[in-house]
Amino acid sequence: MICPLPKLYRSAIYLRLSKEEAGRQESSSIANQRALLHAYAAEHPELKIIKEYTDDGYTGANFDRPGFKQMMHDAAAGKMDCILVKDFSRLGRDYIGVGDYVEQVFPRLGVRLIAVNNRYDSGTHAPMDLGLEINSLVNTFYAKDISKKRRSANRVLWKQGHATSVRVPFGYYWDCHKKGKWQLDPIASEYVRRIFNLAIEGYKPSMIAATLNNEGIPVPSLYAFRRMASRTKDEMNLRWTTNRSKAPENRQLWDSDKVTCILKRREYTGALIMNKRARHKDASTGGVTVQMLPQSEQIIVESAHEAIVTTEEYEKAQHVIRSRSPKRGLVQKDYPLRGLVLCSTCGRVMAHIKLKNGSFFQCNHCRASAPQAEGNESKVGTRRNAPSRYPEQIVNEAVLQEIIELSEQVKAKLLEYEGSEPVNEMNSQTARGLEARLKELKEQSLSRYETYAEGKISREEYLSLKSSLAPEIDGIETQLSAIKDFLSHRQDTLDRLRSLQDTLSRLLGSQGTDTILTRDLASTFVQSVRIHNADNIEVTLVGADLCIRPRPTFLRSTQAASAAA
Repeated sequence: MICPLPKLYRSAIYLRLSKEEAGRQESSSIANQRALLHAYAAEHPELKIIKEYTDDGYTGANFDRPGFKQMMHDAAAGKMDCILVKDFSRLGRDYIGVGDYVEQVFPRLGVRLIAVNNRYDSGTHAPMDLGLEINSLVNTFYAKDISKKRRSANRVLWKQGHATSVRVPFGYYWDCHKKGKWQLDPIASEYVRRIFNLAIEGYKPSMIAATLNNEGIPVPSLYAFRRMASRTKDEMNLRWTTNRSKAPENRQLWDSDKVTCILKRREYTGALIMNKRARHKDASTGGVTVQMLPQSEQIIVESAHEAIVTTEEYEKAQHVIRSRSPKRGLVQKDYPLRGLVLCSTCGRVMAHIKLKNGSFFQCNHCRASAPQAEGNESKVGTRRNAPSRYPEQIVNEAVLQEIIELSEQVKAKLLEYEGSEPVNEMNSQTARGLEARLKELKEQSLSRYETYAEGKISREEYLSLKSSLAPEIDGIETQLSAIKDFLSHRQDTLDRLRSLQDTLSRLLGSQGTDTILTRDLASTFVQSVRIHNADNIEVTLVGADLCIRPRPTFLRSTQAASAAA
């Protein structure tokens, strides 16, 4: 007699260690977890370890961990049959979450779970017993207790003038060998000093931004990226806060918001400000919101690190910011496409300006970053090769024409859908017939089970009869699902088309023959208007996905646009 070979399980091991556990629980170290799981696999020849997933320094209070996410992605793709962990606390310390994975997710994926120290193996078909559930519940309380202790310890460090975050303001860097203290960056601190000096001299943030761009001073994110990439061997323990932008380097420019953000940071006076925000978790939804705390609840420690400006200089800069007169000519009067016209170069909202010869759209950011005109280096705002201005009337007419075309296409599409009611009725009749046949087959299957339960047929006969019905049942269920999805999609589309037509008729029809682009019309149907150049304006409308429409829209009349450039 030939004995069948045992099943070989493609196995993965998962290792996790949080920052709080590092150094305090040597038995839980990554190396010890790895050794334990490899030793267990060596004792069970059917377990072949093919991959290892590690989350070193990640909390078990949630499942937002890169190693765990990658493991679940691979498990869903069928790349493994078994997962080994030291114990359930390595999977996580959330009692409900761990239970869901053990009892529902892993079985659905066909993945065997082994928790060595808990002596749990889902391959034995043994459910989690009471002891394991209590163990998992204790892990949940442990995680919450650790979180509270960490917050308490952080408050003590903050009051002593020690920072706990590596995200330092522009002008400083984080020294890993001197944790808790921000070190002065000799280069970036001069840039910050320059910004404050210009503000004290009376320069507005937009003028400061233009000056910095002209001088070639990099924005904080670009500076930090370059410094991190060019660290010497002696600087490998230094860190700069890097928020890598997707924009090309020549488009990462200063603007008034970036300048204002730096001028408002009190940390440049040497003060450490911690506990700025509080996180609140909604018990019903599980969502987390972040709320800014009032200054009375923040922890502020003076002279915690080297200052870049004095308190007096900081206050003078604040006075300059607060005393700025409101900008004129930008939002004095409401206009139809307010906040909807975007520059295709930088993606920012274009400004709306009124001149003697009419109203125009222009990108202030791109104009500010254009080179200065020769002979006017001292005058901020004088530019050569500045981007064009685009007449508001031409843009409005193009958008209105797009909305009118959308209205016509919606009407045509609605007639097409309403004319296909016979097709929908045929599908509905087919669905009713399939449901009747499915009910009949399930009753047959139930009848055969009752016959088997009464002992009139053997188990083998029952399974054979049941398997003979299974292909037809599966086929009918697949057909029913497809027909229901088709009918549901058509009904949803029909409802959207009717709602869209009603709104279009109401807003367009109320204007009669003198149809113009109104604020209500634009805010209801226009998602964005992206200006590429004077000949190319892309209009994105609500409901455009229901109709096949050519995009982008090309403006044919460009004489006025060229004249205003």
